[in-house]
Amino acid sequence: MSRERILIVSSRKEFISFCKVVFERYFDFFCVQTEEISFIRPEFFLVLAVLIDGSCFSCGESSYISKFFKNTLERPIFVCFKESDCLKYVSALVKLKGEVSSSGKDLFCAEKLDECICAENNLCLGFKAQIEIACKSDSTVLLLGESGSGKNHTARFIHENSIRKNSKFTSFNLAEINPNLIESSLFGSIKGSFTGAEENSGIFEEASNGTLFIDEICELSLESQGKFLGVLDSREFSKVGSSKKLGLDARLIFATDSKISELVEKNLFKKQLFYRISVLVINVPPLRERKDELVKIAEDCASVFGKKLSSCAIKKLLDFSWPGNIRQLKNCIERSCVSAKKEILFADDIIFF
Repeated sequence: MSRERILIVSSRKEFISFCKVVFERYFDFFCVQTEEISFIRPEFFLVLAVLIDGSCFSCGESSYISKFFKNTLERPIFVCFKESDCLKYVSALVKLKGEVSSSGKDLFCAEKLDECICAENNLCLGFKAQIEIACKSDSTVLLLGESGSGKNHTARFIHENSIRKNSKFTSFNLAEINPNLIESSLFGSIKGSFTGAEENSGIFEEASNGTLFIDEICELSLESQGKFLGVLDSREFSKVGSSKKLGLDARLIFATDSKISELVEKNLFKKQLFYRISVLVINVPPLRERKDELVKIAEDCASVFGKKLSSCAIKKLLDFSWPGNIRQLKNCIERSCVSAKKEILFADDIIFF
């Protein structure tokens, strides 16, 4: 029988040592300090179960951490408030070890990810690993990356390979909304709640049971950030002008091209809200770091216009820095194809601006 691993969450050396003595006959171990669990790491998905040292947390925190791991990893959770508690879980874990089967359906489609992201440098391999984690969980995601780098596309890919794939994907860009209307757009409103207000369901309600992608999260005012944090904490919200509570049942994916950590340091973005939205943090690499994907996107765009790219045209594209990322590349290829009279585009046919 293969050696399965248990994830031990504790900051106490004596607890970790005791667990190893009790379970070493049956399992290997992967240990993390309690302060290291703010972000889900790839190794967490390689464990059979999670053993949490409850003495390191308050009762409320222990319950939250257990739910956090159970919902994200979909692994059994065992909480121990003293070392001897480990003993009563031995038989359950050994039984679980015997029942483990690798035939379960995997929600994540690796082939689709390889097709979506074909660059093979270390940066992009890390990007693939992060997306795979997001697809396998229902946790909140924060996408960081330059403008036009494909954060919206990444969010949609995660949705389409998640447990909510058969429900609606809703995209909402805060930068496109009048600041005075952001709260009513998010929470909804009742008729007469403010001048000109009509009955409005709001994005939170419309996204129910599906995935809600909120772009440019840093555009929220500090006042709205406080209300937003309250919604994330309680998973409940009220329409503007109403006291009736509605439940929020949607997977949340946020994105920004701002340096959000700097905004937190300058008190321009609430620290607690940052912690709430950054359960899984994915850095979307700029297009200049994804050369293989750049070529694929360019060739696909050119084919739409019945054109092909020569090797010298491709070299010219690869040598460019693409500050506007995928959005700029697509515009460049369309501009070049429309302007060119020949079927095959050469270097001189590529028009950047």
